[in-house]
Amino acid sequence: MTAKTLFSFFIIVLLNLANTFAQQSDLPVPELVSEYSVAKNNCEYAMALTDDLIRRLSDNPNTQGYAVIYGDPLGASVSRRREKELLNYLSIRGFDRSRITIAKGPVRSSAVVQLWMVPPGASDPEILPANAEFQPEKPITDAYIWAIDSADGLPECRQAFDLKEFAAILNADITLRANIVVRVPTAAEYRKKEREMIGVLVSEGVSRSRLRSSFVKVRRNQMLDYTELWLVPAKSR
Repeated sequence: MTAKTLFSFFIIVLLNLANTFAQQSDLPVPELVSEYSVAKNNCEYAMALTDDLIRRLSDNPNTQGYAVIYGDPLGASVSRRREKELLNYLSIRGFDRSRITIAKGPVRSSAVVQLWMVPPGASDPEILPANAEFQPEKPITDAYIWAIDSADGLPECRQAFDLKEFAAILNADITLRANIVVRVPTAAEYRKKEREMIGVLVSEGVSRSRLRSSFVKVRRNQMLDYTELWLVPAKSR
């Protein structure tokens, strides 16, 4: 091979490499739309960002949504709660669940939920490596509201109102009991709702002795009626 031929060969190789790199640079890439903290009390903010992602996906029907939920060092339940909140809100909004992929990221010291847009032909978003470990989760020591069933039908920034899941928590920890607070206009409405809910919980295996309920009278047509499910640990009884 002469020097001139060798030079021409190298020119062709370089041109091919340049063309390859140019084609690769034209490939679509995922776009990070927004992110929010996993641990902070920012549910309303998270719903607003999710609404923005839904709007963008509706405007781009060929684009896939992608949510990365990183683990929080405070414990595995923190990121699980975020995933349930996201799934519940997508259901409330009636958005096609198949349009958004949910991926679980490793534990990071600054754990966030990332919301991405992935256009056709783009690879999935890169998931950052772990840089922390879970701390032991603290046991429940204070009574707290686990879920609310609101009369106005608006989504609450709490756990979805699911009696079967509530029963599963009670069955998994026999030191907990349930307190059901029913806020309705009349005692008759209270008794009806009480029978329905306790019937579900007992049918799921929860002992009746661990279930308490109370009636709070509210004015009709004031949107003040709702039901609270409380988890009460032994220390708070």
